Amino acid sequence: MAAACPSTEEFAQDVEVCGVQGECDHDLEKVEVDVEEDKIGAPLSASEFRRAWWSCFYLNLSVMWAYYTLLSAQDVYIMLFPDANIGFLGIMLTGIAMVSCQAANLIGGFDDYGGFDLRVQGAYVAFTVVALAVMVFQRAGVILAAWAATGVINTMSESKLYSLAAVGDSSGRLTNAVQLGNGSAGLLNVSMVTLIRICLLWTLGGFEDDEVAAIAKDKAVHLEFYLFMSVLICVCLSCIPVYRRLVNMPGFKLRLTAVRSKERNSESISVISNIKRLCRVSRRIWPAALMQFLCFFASLSVFPAIPCSVPLTGSAFTADWYCSPGIIASFNAGDWIGRLVCVFPLVGQVLKGPLRLNLLGLSRLGLVGIILACTLGRSGQVAPALSWIVLLTMIVFAITNGIVATLSMMRAPLLVESQEREAASQIMVLMLYAGIASGTILAAVLNQFGLV
Repeated sequence: MAAACPSTEEFAQDVEVCGVQGECDHDLEKVEVDVEEDKIGAPLSASEFRRAWWSCFYLNLSVMWAYYTLLSAQDVYIMLFPDANIGFLGIMLTGIAMVSCQAANLIGGFDDYGGFDLRVQGAYVAFTVVALAVMVFQRAGVILAAWAATGVINTMSESKLYSLAAVGDSSGRLTNAVQLGNGSAGLLNVSMVTLIRICLLWTLGGFEDDEVAAIAKDKAVHLEFYLFMSVLICVCLSCIPVYRRLVNMPGFKLRLTAVRSKERNSESISVISNIKRLCRVSRRIWPAALMQFLCFFASLSVFPAIPCSVPLTGSAFTADWYCSPGIIASFNAGDWIGRLVCVFPLVGQVLKGPLRLNLLGLSRLGLVGIILACTLGRSGQVAPALSWIVLLTMIVFAITNGIVATLSMMRAPLLVESQEREAASQIMVLMLYAGIASGTILAAVLNQFGLV
């Protein structure tokens, strides 16, 4: 027998954990209406929920693995293509591709086509093809194309994973699993990349300071690039059975079937009607959506290329290790910590209400100022302290990024009725991508004018 639907009190507790209760004008009567309107089906059992949580976590971790694999290979690009400026252009192309595809999906209603099976499983196959292409054709243009392709594939799949999380659980807890998968991908990826590099340099004798070591370093760069992509292929292919297991769990399958049946029976709406619906939802969630945009705009306007350009003359760091793993690992680790602490009710209580969360988000602009002050126009300067200031600032900057991004993403769908939560999630993803695109374009412009 299926488990009973959660009581109003249980639902209210879930909302309170996310820090939503009290931040909008929904009272307990409104919560009762939301529970009543949630006709997706009975909630997952405790064991199914745990399996669904880890599945959502791993699936989004793997989607982001391609992005972070390209990001963590910054030192490889510098050595193989020193004049290609991939550090700025690659991530900018990804951001533009993401926001363009997500906007087309939302406005044109294309997100309804393809379904979960094709979009999610197809993404992992597509990532595998991209990795193979990069391994076979090691050219700057191919790598830039891989960045853009990664943005398109990421958009087509990650938006469906957020929707899948909303289908499995209406309280936002599976959305948190998707968010944690995002942050964990960066941390695990840069850790693995660093370990591979150390092992290769140790094996080939690349830690010495002689001609033999220089040759060994050159060999290590090529080998680690192939290993990065090989791991990406293995991770992506492992996701297909994980996805099949998730959607075939009895409780999850019932809820997913109900959603699919509703989609088949629902009438298609015109583009104008769809835009009106999106505007209606946007009016309800605009503070959270704006904060999501500002959060990633601030982060991607400086990360990763601008902190990597800090002058290292006279410092304890070398260019080979400061950017990757130094800057990239500190950001990924901090972002992961920020996302992780959001599962604790205390964080939701401390940042209860939109005002506190928005103040935390806006305070991050001060950290952007510190990073820019340490890098803009300082090329060639001897200032050993700057590298440490930037590194420590990046850790704080990353932790606050994880907190603000996760809480705003979790809270936004809970501000609207159950039937509009998927649209709210998609709008939040659009603002996330818009922040990434805008931030990377700003960083590229600063680089074009020779400021970084």
